[in-house]
Formats: sequence, structure tokens, C-alpha cells
Amino acid sequence: MHRKKGNSQQSRYFVKFNHVCDIVDLEDPVRINYPGDDLCSRLKRTLARWRTVSDYRRDNRILRSQGVVRDERNRHFENYPYMIHPISDFRKWWGLHMIVVMALVLFLAPINSISFWSIASKFYITLTIFKLTVLYCDFVLIINFILNFFTGTENIAEKRILMDRREIAIHYLKGYFWADVWTIIPIQFISLFLTTQLAILFSLQFTKAMTYVSFLKYYKEFSENFNVNYTKQKMILLVCSIMFYFQWVTCFLMFIYLWNCGVLKGTMQTKEELIEALNLKEPITQLTYLNANGSYTGALYRATMIILLIDYGRAPPYNNVEKMVVIMIWVVSKLVYVQILSYIFQVLKANGSPAYKYTETLKQLKEYMSHKHLPVYMQRRVLDYYEFRFQNTYFKEKDILNTISNHLRQEVTMHSCGKLVENVTFFKNLPIALLVRIVSCLDTEIYLANDIISKAKSVGNCMFFIASGTVAVYTQSGKEVCHLEDGAHFGEIALVSSDSRRVTSVIAVEVCELFKLSRDDFVRAIMPYPDLLENIKKIAAERIERVNVLEEQLGYIRKES
Repeated sequence: MHRKKGNSQQSRYFVKFNHVCDIVDLEDPVRINYPGDDLCSRLKRTLARWRTVSDYRRDNRILRSQGVVRDERNRHFENYPYMIHPISDFRKWWGLHMIVVMALVLFLAPINSISFWSIASKFYITLTIFKLTVLYCDFVLIINFILNFFTGTENIAEKRILMDRREIAIHYLKGYFWADVWTIIPIQFISLFLTTQLAILFSLQFTKAMTYVSFLKYYKEFSENFNVNYTKQKMILLVCSIMFYFQWVTCFLMFIYLWNCGVLKGTMQTKEELIEALNLKEPITQLTYLNANGSYTGALYRATMIILLIDYGRAPPYNNVEKMVVIMIWVVSKLVYVQILSYIFQVLKANGSPAYKYTETLKQLKEYMSHKHLPVYMQRRVLDYYEFRFQNTYFKEKDILNTISNHLRQEVTMHSCGKLVENVTFFKNLPIALLVRIVSCLDTEIYLANDIISKAKSVGNCMFFIASGTVAVYTQSGKEVCHLEDGAHFGEIALVSSDSRRVTSVIAVEVCELFKLSRDDFVRAIMPYPDLLENIKKIAAERIERVNVLEEQLGYIRKES
């Protein structure tokens, strides 16, 4: 039996699974790195917990058990204490904050590009709230750009989390770096020196449109973190995207209109000329493009007409430049139509996707449990099983594996659990062909918290490999002796001894994924290698003897106490 110990933090974690640990070993890694009970130390620990792996992690593709989470926290604080973990509470809520900020940027940036307060004219009125909001969004984008170099990233392909600053920088440079660079250009600062170059400022403001790229990334993370329904997630994104598109087209038309009127060329110097050019009404107090009858609403109306290919708006294009702009908007709008239709068909087609099937199966499951009047705790356990088993995607693994060749099926299985088999003492130095045969005999089983995997004194007919999760091992007297975690194994003696009885009880203390190898399958696989079978039986006999000695020693200790 491969043995690992627990720790006090782990013990506290398992309380929520109604498992009270008898094992006390290492302290909380956060407290180890930030000792002390004064206010400053407690604050440091709070901040440390916010930036390390969350207990309520969303990512079960990499961190599938509490043992792995604990090891990841230790790695974080020992090697990268000043980095932010990508599966932390801080990252989760910062991502939600960034969605709001980026949505504001995408909505306000085009308005800011032609708003009066970006024009160095003596007659315009500044909007303090608007101005402060834009400045705040720009500041947050800069902070986010810096934080991206101090935040780890997930490498799903290699099933590991990158925390090294150099690897993070390389990964960032290959991804969203260039889009983020354009969004942090300090346009407000530049406008102080280019007060008359309004066309340049407007063009620079268009770089804020690159915020949409990062917006999609954070929106996807938000959907995963908060388990947003697939259809709702897609439709909300579609509505937001359409709103952003209408907003940018509207403000672009406003820019052309003001340019034609001479406002942005600096040729208008008086309030009267401005009112006449824009067809506005007195008084000009608190004048903005958000409520001007002849400005924003007019441009929005015209943008709607052009985007929907209905009309030019209130008036035909003023000159050739405006005609080219209208043609460009028409062409782009056509492409947007195609994209929207494609997007909607994709959402409808998703009815057959694994994610949609999972959602529908979950609905049926809930209706079934409600119909059967199952108690709440049992419903929660069934839902936990489905969530862990299918990871928000429903598929029939056996049917899929049956469609591929034998050789490919063995390769897939070896990739999934070959390392687990190689770690077993019995299977050391076995021929690769035999290992493949053994691995192909493994069956996957999932146990929920407090499920009994094996009982002491029961007849054993299989062994288990822990793919993910944590189990507690008890003696026949009920004494908890250790925890087994990812990569561990137990019950191997049962493979070579037909009349052996379990000497310990094993209970799952969190959701566990195990691979089971039955004795019949093992004997059938190793039958062509009789010499190896005899050697394994000798090793098993020695281990049985050691286990018996250990049990006698524990019994003697109990009598003495």
C-alpha cells in the first residue's frame, strides 16, 4: 500500500465532507509562510489566501483533488510567492470586474472620441462623471496589463499551471499581449498636447476597439467560473456585441458629421456657430452628445437605417468621403449579418453538443429526483457525481472507444493511467506488452465523500489505483492510519491471493476517481508469463507478513495504552 500523510489544513477541508481527521501533520502552508497573530500578519494571510488556489476551484481538469491543491499551494508559496494563481479567488472576482470595465470602455470610448470635452474649444462643458469614469477605466486597463505578467496561466494541453514569470511572459506575448498594448495607450494624456489634432485623437481612440478581444477572454472565464448556461452565455454575448457595434457606428457617423460641419477642424469659434451647425436648441448649458437632438440621437437613427440597409437617414451623404463611409458600413454590416446568422446557427446546432447534452441530462436528472422525492442530501450527492464524472460535457466514452482500433484504444488507455500502473511495486520491470494488457483491463469507478471503497475482513478480489482524490485508511479497530492521494494504490495483495481478506478499511473523504483491476483480469493478462506470476506471489507473501506484523504492533500499543 502506497502511503501518504495528511495535514491540518487538509483535515479542516475534509470537515465539509463530514470527515473528521485523526491525522495531524503539517501546518497550513499559508500560516507557515506568514506566521504571527498580529493584525499585519492576519492581513498578509488573508491576501495570500486570495491569491492562491481557491478551495472552491472551478478547474477540475488540472486540480482534481485536495491533495493536488495542497501541493500546488506549497509550490506557489515556496517558489512563486509574489505571483497570483490563475485559479484563485482574486482572479475570479478581478475577471468579473474586468468584464464591467471593458464593457464600459467599449461603450464609452467612441463617445469620448467625439465628445466636447476632448475638443479644446472655449464653449464646451465637461462632464465630470463621464470624464472620471473614462480615466478610471484607462487606469484599470493599465493595472490589468501589469498584473498579467504576475498572474499564472493554465496549460490545459500539458495539464499543468505555469507560474514561472518567464514562461508567463512568453505565453502572454504569444496571446493577448498585442491586443492589450493598444488598449492602454494614454489617449487622455496625449490629448493635453494635441489639442488641435482632433482627427489623430479620434483615430487613436479607435484602438480601444481591441478591448473586445480581451473582453471575450474574460467573458469566457466568467461563464466557466459561475457556471452560466451555454445558450444564455452565447445569447448575452451576441446582444452585447451588437450593442457595441451600433455604438461604434453611431459615433463614427457623428465624427464624420462634425468634420463636415467644420467643428473638428477648429473653424468654429462661437457658440452660435456651433448651434447653427448642429441644429441644436438653446440653452447650451450641460450640452452633451448624449442628449443633443441633432447629434447622438440623430446619428443613432442614421446608423440604424444604414446598418439595417433601409435608408441613408435624414439626409443623403454630404460628400464623397461620407459616401465611402456609408458604403463601408453597408459592407461591414453585411459581414456582421452573416456572422450573426452563423453564430445563431452555431448555438442552435449546439443542441447536439456535449455541453448541451450535459445540461439537458442534468435537467432530466433533477426532474427525476424531484419525482422520486429524494432527500436534499441525496440529490446533492447525485449532482456531485454527475459534475465530477462528466465535467460539464456529456459523452459516452465506451461507445467512442469502440469506434477506434484496438491499438489506438490501448494507446489512449496507457496515456490515461499507464503511470499509475508503473508506480506499483508488483509491476516494476514488467514487459511493456504485459503492462499494456494490464492497463486495458482497468475499469473506472467514482466514489463520493464517505463512500466505503473496501471493508476490513472482507474478501478482496481487486486492487485500486487513485487517479484523483483522497481516501482514508482505517485499521480493523477503526483507527485512521493514513491518507492516500493521487497516484497511490491499495489492495494489490488481493491480485495474487484468492483467499486473502482485507486488513484495512478504505473510505473516500472527497470525490475520488479510481481505476479498478480485478484478480481475474490480472491473472488472465499475466498467464503467458508464469515466472513473473510466481515472483509477484513471493512479493505479495512478504507484504502480507509485514502487514500482519504491523497489525500485531498496533494491537499491542492499544493494550498498553
